[in-house]
Amino acid sequence: MIIDNMLRPLIVGTFIAGLGAAAPAVAAAQTPPAPQAPQAARPAQAPARRYALSVKNEDGFLNVALKARQARLADIAADLGKRLRARVVVGPELAKDTVSVDLPSSPLETVLQSLAPRVLVDYELRQYAQPLPLVIYLLAPTDTEPAANIADRGASQGVVISGHTEETPTDDGSDPVTITGDAHQLSIAAKQQPLALVAMAIADVLGVTLDLTYPAGELVEVSVTDLPAEDAVLGISPNVRLHVRVDLARAERTPLKLVVTRPDARAAR
Repeated sequence: MIIDNMLRPLIVGTFIAGLGAAAPAVAAAQTPPAPQAPQAARPAQAPARRYALSVKNEDGFLNVALKARQARLADIAADLGKRLRARVVVGPELAKDTVSVDLPSSPLETVLQSLAPRVLVDYELRQYAQPLPLVIYLLAPTDTEPAANIADRGASQGVVISGHTEETPTDDGSDPVTITGDAHQLSIAAKQQPLALVAMAIADVLGVTLDLTYPAGELVEVSVTDLPAEDAVLGISPNVRLHVRVDLARAERTPLKLVVTRPDARAAR
Protein backbone atom coordinates (compact mmCIF):
# COMPACT_ATOMS: atom_id res chain seq x y z
CA MET A 1 0.00 0.00 0.00
CA ILE A 2 0.97 3.60 -0.58
CA ILE A 3 0.55 4.47 3.10
CA ASP A 4 2.79 1.57 4.15
CA ASN A 5 5.46 2.71 1.75
CA MET A 6 5.32 6.21 3.13
CA LEU A 7 5.44 5.13 6.80
CA ARG A 8 8.23 2.57 6.44
CA PRO A 9 11.11 5.12 6.16
CA LEU A 10 9.69 7.02 9.11
CA ILE A 11 9.49 3.93 11.33
CA VAL A 12 12.95 2.79 10.34
CA GLY A 13 14.44 6.22 11.00
CA THR A 14 12.77 6.41 14.38
CA PHE A 15 14.11 2.93 15.28
CA ILE A 16 17.64 3.88 14.27
CA ALA A 17 17.44 7.12 16.22
CA GLY A 18 16.32 5.20 19.30
CA LEU A 19 19.27 2.85 19.03
CA GLY A 20 21.63 5.82 18.78
CA ALA A 21 20.19 7.39 21.91
CA ALA A 22 20.46 4.18 23.92
CA ALA A 23 24.04 3.45 22.90
CA PRO A 24 25.69 5.82 25.37
CA ALA A 25 23.65 4.35 28.24
CA VAL A 26 24.71 0.84 27.32
CA ALA A 27 28.33 1.92 27.03
CA ALA A 28 28.11 3.66 30.36
CA ALA A 29 26.64 0.59 31.99
CA GLN A 30 29.50 -1.55 30.68
CA THR A 31 32.24 0.81 31.93
CA PRO A 32 34.10 -0.83 34.90
CA PRO A 33 33.98 1.13 38.19
CA ALA A 34 37.01 3.24 39.11
CA PRO A 35 39.36 1.48 41.61
CA GLN A 36 38.96 2.64 45.23
CA ALA A 37 41.88 3.75 47.33
CA PRO A 38 42.98 1.00 49.78
CA GLN A 39 41.93 1.60 53.39
CA ALA A 40 44.65 2.13 55.94
CA ALA A 41 45.29 -0.96 58.06
CA ARG A 42 44.07 -0.64 61.62
CA PRO A 43 46.80 -0.92 64.26
CA ALA A 44 46.75 -4.19 66.13
CA GLN A 45 45.38 -3.81 69.63
CA ALA A 46 47.54 -5.06 72.50
CA PRO A 47 45.97 -7.98 74.34
CA ALA A 48 44.22 -7.00 77.56
CA ARG A 49 46.44 -7.38 80.61
CA ARG A 50 45.32 -10.24 82.81
CA TYR A 51 46.72 -8.86 86.05
CA ALA A 52 46.95 -5.70 88.15
CA LEU A 53 50.15 -5.05 90.11
CA SER A 54 51.25 -2.31 92.47
CA VAL A 55 54.45 -1.94 94.52
CA LYS A 56 54.91 0.50 97.39
CA ASN A 57 58.06 1.24 99.36
CA GLU A 58 57.04 2.40 102.81
CA ASP A 59 60.09 3.29 104.89
CA GLY A 60 62.06 0.50 103.24
CA PHE A 61 59.31 -2.11 103.64
CA LEU A 62 58.18 -3.40 100.24
CA ASN A 63 54.46 -4.09 99.97
CA VAL A 64 52.93 -5.61 96.84
CA ALA A 65 49.30 -5.94 95.73
CA LEU A 66 48.55 -8.42 92.95
CA LYS A 67 45.34 -9.55 91.30
CA ALA A 68 45.80 -11.98 88.41
CA ARG A 69 43.54 -14.27 86.42
CA GLN A 70 45.27 -16.86 84.26
CA ALA A 71 48.16 -14.42 83.76
CA ARG A 72 51.54 -15.57 82.47
CA LEU A 73 54.01 -15.83 85.32
CA ALA A 74 56.78 -14.57 83.02
CA ASP A 75 54.84 -11.34 82.37
CA ILE A 76 54.25 -10.69 86.06
CA ALA A 77 57.90 -11.42 86.85
CA ALA A 78 59.14 -8.97 84.22
CA ASP A 79 56.85 -6.22 85.48
CA LEU A 80 57.76 -6.86 89.10
CA GLY A 81 61.46 -6.71 88.26
CA LYS A 82 61.06 -3.27 86.67
CA ARG A 83 59.18 -1.89 89.65
CA LEU A 84 61.64 -3.31 92.19
CA ARG A 85 64.67 -2.50 90.04
CA ALA A 86 65.77 -6.06 90.67
CA ARG A 87 66.31 -9.11 88.46
CA VAL A 88 63.47 -11.63 88.61
CA VAL A 89 64.29 -15.05 87.15
CA VAL A 90 61.61 -17.64 86.34
CA GLY A 91 62.78 -21.25 86.34
CA PRO A 92 62.51 -23.32 83.15
CA GLU A 93 59.71 -25.49 84.54
CA LEU A 94 57.53 -22.42 85.25
CA ALA A 95 58.36 -20.35 82.18
CA LYS A 96 55.02 -21.03 80.45
CA ASP A 97 52.84 -21.31 83.55
CA THR A 98 49.87 -19.05 84.32
CA VAL A 99 48.73 -17.98 87.78
CA SER A 100 45.52 -16.74 89.37
CA VAL A 101 45.84 -14.90 92.69
CA ASP A 102 44.05 -12.12 94.54
CA LEU A 103 46.29 -10.57 97.18
CA PRO A 104 45.75 -7.17 98.76
CA SER A 105 48.80 -5.15 99.79
CA SER A 106 51.13 -7.68 101.42
CA PRO A 107 54.86 -8.05 102.17
CA LEU A 108 56.89 -8.85 99.09
CA GLU A 109 57.85 -12.29 100.36
CA THR A 110 54.21 -13.30 100.87
CA VAL A 111 53.35 -12.42 97.27
CA LEU A 112 56.41 -14.21 95.91
CA GLN A 113 55.47 -17.42 97.67
CA SER A 114 52.04 -17.30 96.06
CA LEU A 115 53.67 -17.33 92.61
CA ALA A 116 56.05 -20.30 92.82
CA PRO A 117 56.60 -23.42 94.94
CA ARG A 118 60.16 -22.38 95.74
CA VAL A 119 61.47 -18.83 96.02
CA LEU A 120 65.06 -17.69 96.55
CA VAL A 121 65.90 -14.02 97.13
CA ASP A 122 69.39 -12.52 97.06
CA TYR A 123 69.38 -9.52 99.42
CA GLU A 124 71.86 -6.80 100.18
CA LEU A 125 72.10 -6.11 103.91
CA ARG A 126 73.53 -2.94 105.43
CA GLN A 127 73.40 -0.98 108.66
CA TYR A 128 70.16 0.74 109.62
CA ALA A 129 68.30 -0.25 106.44
CA GLN A 130 65.78 -2.84 105.36
CA PRO A 131 67.06 -5.72 103.20
CA LEU A 132 67.25 -4.74 99.54
CA PRO A 133 66.28 -7.47 97.02
CA LEU A 134 68.80 -7.78 94.20
CA VAL A 135 67.78 -11.03 92.49
CA ILE A 136 64.59 -13.09 92.87
CA TYR A 137 64.31 -16.70 91.67
CA LEU A 138 60.85 -18.23 91.10
CA LEU A 139 61.45 -21.97 90.84
CA ALA A 140 59.65 -25.27 90.55
CA PRO A 141 60.69 -28.06 92.94
CA THR A 142 62.56 -29.75 90.07
CA ASP A 143 64.43 -26.62 88.90
CA THR A 144 68.15 -26.53 89.59
CA GLU A 145 69.15 -24.04 92.26
CA PRO A 146 71.32 -21.22 90.88
CA ALA A 147 74.98 -21.43 91.84
CA ALA A 148 76.22 -19.32 94.72
CA ASN A 149 79.72 -17.89 94.59
CA ILE A 150 80.82 -19.35 97.91
CA ALA A 151 83.59 -21.70 99.01
CA ASP A 152 82.97 -25.07 100.62
CA ARG A 153 83.33 -24.57 104.38
CA GLY A 154 83.08 -26.78 107.40
CA ALA A 155 80.87 -26.25 110.43
CA SER A 156 83.20 -23.72 112.01
CA GLN A 157 86.24 -21.76 110.86
CA GLY A 158 88.64 -19.32 112.43
CA VAL A 159 91.23 -16.75 111.42
CA VAL A 160 93.87 -15.25 113.66
CA ILE A 161 96.18 -12.48 112.46
CA SER A 162 99.25 -12.15 114.64
CA GLY A 163 101.27 -8.99 114.93
CA HIS A 164 99.92 -5.47 114.74
CA THR A 165 99.72 -4.16 111.21
CA GLU A 166 100.10 -0.58 112.45
CA GLU A 167 103.24 -1.53 114.41
CA THR A 168 101.61 -0.48 117.69
CA PRO A 169 101.75 -3.09 120.47
CA THR A 170 98.47 -4.15 122.05
CA ASP A 171 98.01 -3.45 125.73
CA ASP A 172 97.38 -7.05 126.71
CA GLY A 173 99.57 -8.72 124.08
CA SER A 174 96.62 -10.48 122.41
CA ASP A 175 96.27 -10.94 118.67
CA PRO A 176 94.99 -7.81 116.92
CA VAL A 177 92.43 -9.68 114.76
CA THR A 178 90.64 -12.86 115.82
CA ILE A 179 87.54 -14.18 114.07
CA THR A 180 85.84 -17.48 114.84
CA GLY A 181 82.52 -19.03 113.92
CA ASP A 182 80.59 -19.88 110.79
CA ALA A 183 77.90 -18.54 108.47
CA HIS A 184 75.39 -18.52 111.32
CA GLN A 185 77.35 -17.17 114.28
CA LEU A 186 80.54 -15.14 114.61
CA SER A 187 82.90 -13.81 117.23
CA ILE A 188 85.07 -10.89 116.08
CA ALA A 189 87.87 -9.13 117.94
CA ALA A 190 89.83 -6.42 116.13
CA LYS A 191 91.88 -3.66 117.74
CA GLN A 192 92.47 -0.58 115.61
CA GLN A 193 92.92 -2.51 112.39
CA PRO A 194 92.29 -1.42 108.80
CA LEU A 195 88.74 -2.17 107.69
CA ALA A 196 90.05 -3.92 104.58
CA LEU A 197 92.08 -6.34 106.69
CA VAL A 198 89.18 -7.20 108.99
CA ALA A 199 86.87 -7.65 106.00
CA MET A 200 89.34 -10.01 104.36
CA ALA A 201 89.49 -12.15 107.49
CA ILE A 202 85.69 -12.27 107.79
CA ALA A 203 85.24 -13.18 104.13
CA ASP A 204 87.70 -16.03 104.60
CA VAL A 205 85.79 -17.42 107.59
CA LEU A 206 82.43 -17.12 105.82
CA GLY A 207 83.85 -18.59 102.62
CA VAL A 208 82.60 -15.75 100.42
CA THR A 209 84.19 -13.37 97.95
CA LEU A 210 85.21 -9.87 99.03
CA ASP A 211 84.54 -6.80 96.88
CA LEU A 212 86.57 -3.74 97.92
CA THR A 213 85.48 -0.67 95.99
CA TYR A 214 88.11 1.55 97.67
CA PRO A 215 91.24 0.92 99.81
CA ALA A 216 89.24 0.92 103.10
CA GLY A 217 92.24 1.89 105.21
CA GLU A 218 90.27 3.42 108.09
CA LEU A 219 90.88 1.74 111.45
CA VAL A 220 88.11 -0.14 113.20
CA GLU A 221 87.76 -1.69 116.63
CA VAL A 222 85.31 -4.52 117.13
CA SER A 223 84.61 -6.87 120.02
CA VAL A 224 81.56 -9.13 119.66
CA THR A 225 81.03 -12.69 120.84
CA ASP A 226 78.66 -15.31 119.44
CA LEU A 227 76.45 -12.89 117.56
CA PRO A 228 74.34 -13.86 114.54
CA ALA A 229 76.79 -13.63 111.66
CA GLU A 230 74.82 -10.97 109.81
CA ASP A 231 74.61 -8.70 112.87
CA ALA A 232 78.29 -9.18 113.67
CA VAL A 233 79.41 -8.31 110.13
CA LEU A 234 77.19 -5.26 109.69
CA GLY A 235 78.23 -3.88 113.07
CA ILE A 236 81.82 -3.43 111.93
CA SER A 237 81.24 -0.33 109.82
CA PRO A 238 78.47 1.49 107.92
CA ASN A 239 80.62 0.92 104.82
CA VAL A 240 80.09 -2.86 104.94
CA ARG A 241 77.38 -4.67 103.02
CA LEU A 242 76.60 -8.37 103.09
CA HIS A 243 74.84 -10.20 100.27
CA VAL A 244 72.80 -13.19 101.44
CA ARG A 245 70.52 -15.70 99.71
CA VAL A 246 67.29 -16.52 101.52
CA ASP A 247 65.24 -19.63 100.79
CA LEU A 248 61.79 -18.41 101.82
CA ALA A 249 60.18 -21.85 102.13
CA ARG A 250 63.01 -23.38 104.17
CA ALA A 251 63.93 -20.19 106.07
CA GLU A 252 67.59 -20.80 105.18
CA ARG A 253 70.06 -17.93 104.84
CA THR A 254 73.36 -18.30 102.99
CA PRO A 255 76.01 -15.55 102.77
CA LEU A 256 77.13 -14.86 99.19
CA LYS A 257 79.46 -11.89 99.15
CA LEU A 258 80.99 -9.22 101.37
CA VAL A 259 81.21 -5.69 99.96
CA VAL A 260 83.10 -2.70 101.36
CA THR A 261 82.07 0.52 99.70
CA ARG A 262 82.38 4.26 100.22
CA PRO A 263 79.80 6.03 102.40
CA ASP A 264 78.38 8.02 99.47
CA ALA A 265 77.51 4.76 97.66
CA ARG A 266 75.13 3.58 100.36
CA ALA A 267 72.12 5.61 99.27
CA ALA A 268 69.04 3.41 99.14
CA ARG A 269 67.27 2.95 95.85
